[in-house]
Amino acid sequence: MKTKRRIFNAILANMHMLDAKEYLLERYNAISTMQLSEKQLDELIDYLRGLDVEKTNNQTDIIKTWRSKCLRVMSNIIDTKDWNNVNKFMMDKRICGKHLYELKTVEELQNLHKKLNKIKDIYKAKDAIIRRKAALN
Repeated sequence: MKTKRRIFNAILANMHMLDAKEYLLERYNAISTMQLSEKQLDELIDYLRGLDVEKTNNQTDIIKTWRSKCLRVMSNIIDTKDWNNVNKFMMDKRICGKHLYELKTVEELQNLHKKLNKIKDIYKAKDAIIRRKAALN
């Protein structure tokens, strides 16, 4: 078990995903790897290795481009400099219910991009109304 916890943490570190540890553990209602069973640790390790393999996939550049597009639109809605904000925003069931890195198809990312643009437009419209009211006062 101790070895598997080390492997899990090493994979997270190598993938530069230490910030996501809390969210990965949240799936198992845990705040520490000490609370996970061996099976749960195996699942997480397999999941992370699967993400790592995806990086070598041919569609990776297209996926990265769409993730970047989504982040660009998202930056008009929330502070995207802090990944905790991004993760909380994405985990909202009304937005996506998944982390950005969990979206693995172009179609999923395109759908998110459309949704984010609609949200951005709503924010802009509300902001314009507030500015007009302020100008009248």
